[in-house]
Amino acid sequence: MKRCFKVLRRRILLLAILNLLVIGISYILPPLETGRYDLQINYDPSLWILRFKLVNITIFATPSTQKVDIRLIIPGVLNETVASIDYIPGLLFYEPDALFEKSLEGLNASFSPNIDVRLDLGVPGYFPAIPTYAYHRRDGVWELRFQSPGYLDAYGEFVLLMKDPVVSVRNNGGITSSVRVSGRSPNSSSHLEIEVPPNGVVTRVLEGEFISIESITRLCLISHLLCLNYVKGVLYFAVRDNILLILLPLILGDLLYMFQACVRNMERFIRGTKKI
Repeated sequence: MKRCFKVLRRRILLLAILNLLVIGISYILPPLETGRYDLQINYDPSLWILRFKLVNITIFATPSTQKVDIRLIIPGVLNETVASIDYIPGLLFYEPDALFEKSLEGLNASFSPNIDVRLDLGVPGYFPAIPTYAYHRRDGVWELRFQSPGYLDAYGEFVLLMKDPVVSVRNNGGITSSVRVSGRSPNSSSHLEIEVPPNGVVTRVLEGEFISIESITRLCLISHLLCLNYVKGVLYFAVRDNILLILLPLILGDLLYMFQACVRNMERFIRGTKKI
């Protein structure tokens, strides 16, 4: 056995380098498309949380009252006062810095703040101002500038969050799918693990308030030895996600190589020949 260990000691370093090289290459290989798959993930918020911060406003029209109520309007959904100011004749610029929050139901899935939001002072003869500038700062957060010539010019921040969304996963294929749903909010995050059997439907509630929801879906076979990633109706095979398929052949190959090297060395020793 000592002679065998001496022979293997010279080869182990070379094997380790070759193994690390193979593993490193497997991690940088791009995913391979393996085919299409029918799986549907839907998010249905039980409520929407709207937050609107009116940072400043310039008033060009002359209000009929000293106290001016500034109203935020979403046609068919919302028409409420978000800030009130005391109007001073001759003073155009105001900074109410007011924060408004409201729970909403029935918000259309196609809702877009840069199209569907209005700001109004209630001055007769003028139409509510629409956003002329909308910057989507990040998921669920917009910077809006409302302008109406001769009426008003205002700037505010619009935030829309999903509250306790109902997550429904329909697996129309023949492979068990594992879905990790992640909800993100400005200050926290929450996760939900859902396993859906073949041709099954699973519904769960992701509790919290979120500006966005993301999901990662994997379909695994052979006791999770082989896993495929699901992205927009397509399955992908990534070697780095199936590293066991690389490690097992490598380990078996290393063991076989070392066993053969040891056997050859022992045979040479028995024959009395000098090992190379």
